[in-house]
Amino acid sequence: MSTYDVTSYKHDVENFISDLAKLAAIRDNERNNAELMFSRLQAINSISRGLSAKTAFLRYMELSEVETDLAIEQRRHALTPVIERVSYAARQLNYLHHGKTIARPVELVRETYGDFYGPDFFEFIPFAVIDNAVKYKLRDGDIKIKTHDSGIDGFVDISSFGPAILEDERERIFQQGSRGKFAIEAGRVGSGIGLYHAREAMRSAFGGDLLLVRSDQSNRFNVDGVPYDYHTFRLKVPLIV
Repeated sequence: MSTYDVTSYKHDVENFISDLAKLAAIRDNERNNAELMFSRLQAINSISRGLSAKTAFLRYMELSEVETDLAIEQRRHALTPVIERVSYAARQLNYLHHGKTIARPVELVRETYGDFYGPDFFEFIPFAVIDNAVKYKLRDGDIKIKTHDSGIDGFVDISSFGPAILEDERERIFQQGSRGKFAIEAGRVGSGIGLYHAREAMRSAFGGDLLLVRSDQSNRFNVDGVPYDYHTFRLKVPLIV
């Protein structure tokens, strides 16, 4: 694991723990506010899931350090419904980024319940892709997640408006440390490692892929001088037939 990966991981975990500490600090006059307490419990649950995804990422990185370990882990497959893991990742992101609630919820459309085999760190992959959409989406924009299948492969499409992606960036954004020109110009904070690790894990551990399958310019508009298009990132997961 690179120093940059470790630093980014540490930063994310510290933010989650900081959020948990703030939520745990309950004043005496708040204890009888059932609505407030329920809201905080939901937030704590979502942050816990976020920490779970980060732990899954760490497991993947540790196994990837030694190829034989990853090969052994690939043989320890467990049957898992695609929708279960994707839904879990989507719920993690109802509360994220320093305790700020997403302006509009992630919408999940379920059209497949296909099963797949894979190591127990899969959940960090949809988490990373959805997290990427959250970081770059419009303030009041939607993120739509749709699961469907071909009978052989399961697909998870994550769609939202985000800074335009140039034609020569469609593959480059999956390279380690790489970010799109307009993503940078939009002033959004990003590391350029989330999509990279998600694709590498899909390919090396699950025999699948992560692709940018749509970058629609037909509804392009500008926000503070930055062009925005509608993008769809697709996870391709081989199913158990």
